[in-house]
Amino acid sequence: QSRIIAQNAVEEAENTLQQRLRDLREYEVRAPLDGVVEHVLVHAGEYNPTIGKPGLALATGVWFEAHLDQAALNRVQPGDRAEVRLEALGGPSVAGRVKQVIPIVSYRIPGGSPTRPTNARTAEWPSTFRVRVELEALKNVTLAPGMTGYARLKLSRETLAVPQMAVTSLSSGSGIVHVLRDGRHTARPVQCGATDDGWTEILSGVSAGEKVIVEGQQFLQPGDRIAPQPATLAHHQG
Repeated sequence: QSRIIAQNAVEEAENTLQQRLRDLREYEVRAPLDGVVEHVLVHAGEYNPTIGKPGLALATGVWFEAHLDQAALNRVQPGDRAEVRLEALGGPSVAGRVKQVIPIVSYRIPGGSPTRPTNARTAEWPSTFRVRVELEALKNVTLAPGMTGYARLKLSRETLAVPQMAVTSLSSGSGIVHVLRDGRHTARPVQCGATDDGWTEILSGVSAGEKVIVEGQQFLQPGDRIAPQPATLAHHQG
């Protein structure tokens, strides 16, 4: 009787094995996305003891991670156009758009963590946040994970700006602009934004249509009368 029970157990195990082998022939391992295998975490012949543990990691999509100055955190939005130049490609640039903004400012620098100088109130190392730029595919060009380069974002908006030379004592976003009214000048504090191509953005302190002194304001004395001269203005996008 014991032999019969044992024989039945062996036959049942063999049947189970054959069923599993038939199932295995029909199984397919599918990746959720197309990509390139970056890391193999479970090799052939190994047993994965953790349910849900990935067997391999894929590098999918073509994107570039740029580190931008923290001052631009509130100006960069998903969908903004970008231009990326990769060291491996030399001259040609790759067009793209901002896919994700990661609003976490870090102070990481090559070679380790920086040390704040004694009695310093501000950091003397780059304070940046990360932006993921999705790149457009290029014909006959292979883009490999790990390539390095730099990105330039193309932002455009309407804002009030004055010539950069009109702003003096610029520090931490604050400055002085000399406003001309009725032949006399007044030093007025302003809050400044971005500076580009010889123009400084004015966030507050000066209104559109007011006249500002661009040159020679450092020689003016209180009460001096000034004869204004027309200046050539330009519109700028940056």
